[in-house]
Amino acid sequence: WTLEDKRLSVRDLLGKRLLLFFFNPEVASANSAATGVTAIAFLQHDHNFEIVGVSVGSSRDTTVAFTLRHRIGFKVIDDSSSAISQRLGLRSPVSLLGVDGEGYILFGIGQLPDDAAAVEDHLRSVLRLPAASSQEGAAAGLSGRHPVAPPFEADVLDQDEPFSLAAHAGKPVVLI
Repeated sequence: WTLEDKRLSVRDLLGKRLLLFFFNPEVASANSAATGVTAIAFLQHDHNFEIVGVSVGSSRDTTVAFTLRHRIGFKVIDDSSSAISQRLGLRSPVSLLGVDGEGYILFGIGQLPDDAAAVEDHLRSVLRLPAASSQEGAAAGLSGRHPVAPPFEADVLDQDEPFSLAAHAGKPVVLI
């Protein structure tokens, strides 16, 4: 069950890549991990993946406070009993699992850095997302988007005009 009291089935998640974010909100390393994970959340729809949080071994109230503090906008499952993480054999209080669209685990990360930017960079790498600083305009809040291309200009030659390579050297030419 999610924190919004909605049932979430594995069947509902098939067909998209999935990032499962297991966390115990009472563990300090969950803070930087949550910040790193939420930093890529806006890319979910454009890059065919979904993030699902799984709160492990903590009370529902503590989990709700944690999700509000970190502005987590993706689905979070309440796993207060740790049944899901135990079934998967996870031993770390903060872990990330990547799952493909058919349900196969692609990667698992159990030792996360305490730096949110390092978590974000690592997730961008393993999920094959654009690097945060690779695009022009990243500082302007356009992280992960392509820069605007300059307008394409070319001379258009009609069939009646004589063509000379020398006159058009170094310029694109469209022949119609």
